[in-house]
Amino acid sequence: MNNADLRILLVDDHAVVRAGYRHLLETQGGFKQVREAENAQEAYAACQKDLPALVICDISMPEPVGLNLVQRVLGRWPEVKFLMFTMHNSIELARACMDAGAKGYVTKSS
Repeated sequence: MNNADLRILLVDDHAVVRAGYRHLLETQGGFKQVREAENAQEAYAACQKDLPALVICDISMPEPVGLNLVQRVLGRWPEVKFLMFTMHNSIELARACMDAGAKGYVTKSS
């Protein structure tokens, strides 16, 4: 599978952040199937409609938070991969993400 075939869902409550990451993924990474969701509810609905291979998800969103989304999605679709991104540089939070089933943890300053 090449990058253009990989379905990605970006989840962040800030439109400018989603637009920036989408631009980077499409122009630098060659990913063409990048969708967006503003919150966990939209993200879950997007997964029901067209299951992504990868969800890039902010942790700090209005309720429910990103960790709840990880657990809910993986409880139904365990094949989905999660990459969490956050402004928090915290070992404890990174560990909580991995314990919830995320495959990676990246700070937004990286």
